[in-house]
Amino acid sequence: MDPLAAFGDLEDNSPNGAIWAAETAPASSGVAWNNHSLDQSSSSGANAQGNTDVKTVATGATKATREGAGASKRTQYRFNIKVTNIELNKNDPIVWFDVSTSLPRFRARAFKDVRRTYSELRRFANHLANANPECFLPSLPPARTSFPQSSEENLTRLKANFQRWFDRVTMSPLLARDEEFLYFVESSFGYTPVVKVSVPSTGLARKLIKQMQPPEDEVEELRDFRPVAKLVYQYAQEGVVKMKKVSKARRELASSLQEYGAQLENFGNTPFQRDLTPLWGKLGKTTVLTGDMEAVKATMGDALYADALEIVSHDAYIVKETLTNRHFVMRDLLKAQAQSRTKHQNVTKLKGATAISAAKVEEAISQLEDATQLEKRITSTCRRITNNLVAEKKQVLVRLESDILNAVQEYAIRIIDVERRLLSSWESIKRNVRAADPEGGLHKLGRDPGSVRTAPIVPSQARGGDSWSDRSTRAKDSRTKTTVRNEVLDAKMAAQLLADHGTG
Repeated sequence: MDPLAAFGDLEDNSPNGAIWAAETAPASSGVAWNNHSLDQSSSSGANAQGNTDVKTVATGATKATREGAGASKRTQYRFNIKVTNIELNKNDPIVWFDVSTSLPRFRARAFKDVRRTYSELRRFANHLANANPECFLPSLPPARTSFPQSSEENLTRLKANFQRWFDRVTMSPLLARDEEFLYFVESSFGYTPVVKVSVPSTGLARKLIKQMQPPEDEVEELRDFRPVAKLVYQYAQEGVVKMKKVSKARRELASSLQEYGAQLENFGNTPFQRDLTPLWGKLGKTTVLTGDMEAVKATMGDALYADALEIVSHDAYIVKETLTNRHFVMRDLLKAQAQSRTKHQNVTKLKGATAISAAKVEEAISQLEDATQLEKRITSTCRRITNNLVAEKKQVLVRLESDILNAVQEYAIRIIDVERRLLSSWESIKRNVRAADPEGGLHKLGRDPGSVRTAPIVPSQARGGDSWSDRSTRAKDSRTKTTVRNEVLDAKMAAQLLADHGTG
């Protein structure tokens, strides 16, 4: 089952805030938040009049959010999950993690070596998505990366992905306080969700409802957010497809270069090229190395860029479908309001009737009370969902932007490092190429053969700077205390900055 199965089929073509001010800690170090409960936030909505329409519920979202943010400080709780190891297997890796918490409902303050398979994590994520419609749940990372399965980078990347997911889940007070979290941490190996929750419409029924005109929404923050999330989802999916095409072409190029390099090495063994055997040997090896570098760039494109964009696309899809689930609740509210008005009209008609049956009156009053209670409950649910989604919107945007920028930066750094190594390799055979011509090389351009032979070959990359740049030193990362002499950042300086960050 797909991690996004809670939202149905995909279309063809950090939630660390919640309503309450949360004090967050750095990644892998847990989170502490104010002891505000969900019931405190929504109690005012439960006492509202039953005939409140969707517009009133939506309009009061922003005001309720500000009131929740200004609540008084209460007891601070801590919840930390740290991924310690991952056991790799064919389809269902096992994630090992430690848990430390101060939440009172847990039986202990620390849990060591908790094991959960990827399928168990997926079931837990689906439960959180269904049980918390008022939260933008981070998407569960995939069970594998595009790095070679047995490589150290694959294990490191998987640990970082799962650690980031746990950090983002525990930073949300609503998700961390979910009752299922207790069973997820404390249950033995072989976890299955215990708390049963209702699942929103899925499959064909969901697609049919989504084709209808959505209900009128007065909350601009959420009304305009869904199209943005849909665009991010579509563009991220498109970026993944294009990068995989580029990587495929690079692998084909790598294979051709490696074959061509092997032929160049053998070319030096021919009788009329015996005196140039060293040249052809080094040229062939450098060409083979160029092919290897193209294969490395293909792997970097898939593992660092395409995989990251795929996670971004899943995050954006979950955001879009969470807002769609809110539309479903708003539709249910409209139906409940219409039903309540109908029952109220029936009671009014009975009052004006000449012959009144006691049984009919009792039944009509009972139906009116049930309809009113249902409307109150859905009104409170709609208000709670709206309030919290408005509060989490900014964190989600920051999270998506950060993930995209980190993917582009990391990919660019690695590609620049590969290109620098490749340039050094080609420069290392420059003297052999010059020695192949008795007159020193490039003599046909009018250059002095003697000066060409005796001219020292200086590497273009050195500690004092690069030969193609007028800077005496390379730019340092902005997070260091080293200052840059030139304040104008051109393309060359940006490339140097990224390369230094990757090698530093």
